[in-house]
Amino acid sequence: MPIAEYTGKGESILVIDDVEQQREAAVEILRQLRYSVNSVPSGEEAVKYLRKRTVDLILLDMIEELSKLNPRCRKPDGF
Repeated sequence: MPIAEYTGKGESILVIDDVEQQREAAVEILRQLRYSVNSVPSGEEAVKYLRKRTVDLILLDMIEELSKLNPRCRKPDGF
């Protein structure tokens, strides 16, 4: 599929990731695809953000957030 088919129309995306480099990479790629993107480092910050704004899509680091909610969910070795 050509990259042009992934281009947005300004839809808003909130990226949630505790790793700054991953957050920045996701934001850069999505902005190049014409999405309106903001990012936060944690679920707690996302809640604060979403109390004031709405978004069309939330993209989050599931391993990090799930491990905070349930101690049995943890990052695999090497991550």
